[in-house]
Amino acid sequence: MAMIGRGFGATGGGVGVYLDGASRTLADAGVAVHVVTAAADGSARTQRDGLRTVHRLPLLPASCGWERQVAAFAMDAAERVAALHAAGAVDVAEVAEFEAAGLALQLLGRAAGGARRCPVQVHAHCPTAELMRMSSVPASLPGASVRRIDLAERASLLLADGVVTPSASQAGWLRGPLGLPIEPAVIPLPLADPGPPPPWPEGPPEVLYAGRLEPGKGVEALVRAWPAVAEAVPGARLRMAGADTSTAPGGGSMRAHLAALLEEAGVAPPAAAFLGALPPAGLAEARARARVCVVPSLWESFSWSCAEAMAAARPVVASDTGAMRELLGGCEGGWLFASGRVEALADALRRALQETPEAAAARGRRGRERVLRRCDPAANNAQRIQRFADLVARAEVRDPRPRRLPPDRRERLREVGVALARGGDGPHPAVSADAVPPAWHGWLGVRRERAGASAAAPGSMDLPEPPTRGTAEAALVPLLLACLTGDAAEPPAFAWAAAEEDPAAADAVDLVRVLAPGLRCLHPDAAWRRFGVDAADPGAGAEPLAAARRWLGLQPPVGDPGTTDARGDAAARLGRALQDLADRGVRRVALHGAGAHTRRGAAALAEPPVRIVAVLDDDPRRAGGSLFGHPVLGPDEAVARGLMEAVVLSSDAAEEQLAAGWAQRAAPGVEVVRLYA
Repeated sequence: MAMIGRGFGATGGGVGVYLDGASRTLADAGVAVHVVTAAADGSARTQRDGLRTVHRLPLLPASCGWERQVAAFAMDAAERVAALHAAGAVDVAEVAEFEAAGLALQLLGRAAGGARRCPVQVHAHCPTAELMRMSSVPASLPGASVRRIDLAERASLLLADGVVTPSASQAGWLRGPLGLPIEPAVIPLPLADPGPPPPWPEGPPEVLYAGRLEPGKGVEALVRAWPAVAEAVPGARLRMAGADTSTAPGGGSMRAHLAALLEEAGVAPPAAAFLGALPPAGLAEARARARVCVVPSLWESFSWSCAEAMAAARPVVASDTGAMRELLGGCEGGWLFASGRVEALADALRRALQETPEAAAARGRRGRERVLRRCDPAANNAQRIQRFADLVARAEVRDPRPRRLPPDRRERLREVGVALARGGDGPHPAVSADAVPPAWHGWLGVRRERAGASAAAPGSMDLPEPPTRGTAEAALVPLLLACLTGDAAEPPAFAWAAAEEDPAAADAVDLVRVLAPGLRCLHPDAAWRRFGVDAADPGAGAEPLAAARRWLGLQPPVGDPGTTDARGDAAARLGRALQDLADRGVRRVALHGAGAHTRRGAAALAEPPVRIVAVLDDDPRRAGGSLFGHPVLGPDEAVARGLMEAVVLSSDAAEEQLAAGWAQRAAPGVEVVRLYA
């Protein structure tokens, strides 16, 4: 089997810890496992350890932006697993829903169909949007990227052959807000017996927190609760082990923010101390010294901190939400408190520390027995292996033709698409197909019939007219679904017209860039095939090929027919302008225009010859976001900050207007470059 996730091991967060542990226990059970993950240092390598093989793929640099990193890794991972499946080394894949790590593999499989499609099980850990919310990341920071990745994760879940999750609370979200039409299996994560628990500690009572210092972990409530605990239990000590983050209110160090809160309350070492990020051995030593472990997280799909503390026979004080309630259950292995409530947390910690050592040790033993039974690797592996075998068995009897989605799952995808077209902010409501203009029903699986003519043949160019401004957003819903379901081979010739008209439609185009498996400049041939076009024989489908290339924003090859319009050479014009500036010694450049022209041009520039410091836009609604990893700013702000030596007017439709604005703007020392004058 194959397992896909961008993070791996202790540095990869909860998903990375799961990938490492689960792949190891599956290999110990006799399953040949191929883990496909990212190499943060950029060096591709393959490491074999018994039946486990770890494939580390190069990761795009952070300067490319989080969204492009995610999309590039998903595509590279899909190609690696598809090759392993074609070679007979992999029968089934499990992918993390986080960052839609397996969506490209799912889409490649739907394009291939039949025996060439690798069945995929999605493991639901924690949706990106929920993680951002719990971490109090400002909405303006990730902006549309989080919205698009969130929708990609939902699409991956809806396209899954099977879904598994570690807790009933997470399964409830999948069935409820997401509306997953298949029943998710609840299988707790495997936790090996760490051996005999450490002896009960002596000396001043210590409380241990283990986890990153970020809002979603409930650390501020813990620090605000601690002064009352320290006053009620003389000599009590709080130890906080975990890496610092820049998630303090207003930005900046969370550790510094928490230390300031403690100082204001009159709490000083040794009553409270920060241990920093500890290696596994150091964390085990800190846990051995603790009388109580605290897990104040606002929500967890599975809490390793809680499970590992219970396995070490330490009583746990935890939030009464998510997986913590399920792990502790009714075993009396700890105390639950109302999530986020400072007074309730302080009361639970007081009661825990005031319990006699004998009673506390007995409580810890009960918790240990429960968690080792619930997370037993042997039982866990048996359930997983049986599910994998069932997926493979169903795949072997599939119709060899590409499979259409069942109607109920197509309906859920339709709702995701409509939510996307409406902007993607907030909850995604269930919207009926009636909300989509009838002209687009053909893209939703209902073949249109023209008067006096037969139904359009698959792959034909019988497309609706480009949408008007009023229907631009809804027009992109079927574009999304066509890519998701593989039910349409026609290229989306209308996409640019819609994206030019409306910012939300342009965001939708960006999402489809992430979703569709070949939509990446490094893999143009896969992109053409995605639209049913044979790149090796462009003469057989010149117009579809040209439309697909224009939509992707890629530079057309020499002699390619049908790509001579002004918009088709955005990348070429932008590349020549930037190279000219570089040749003249200009090093810092801004692009004015955050619309489709810049999106097409910048997407095809793998390594710009100058540093692009920002993308400028006159619409204040776009300021604060990012485009291809570059911040989006207002032009006046960029001038005031002295960011650039030159600005390139990146718009074919509004160049005159932009040039007039710069003629009136006081910007000494900033050269204005036009592409179409």
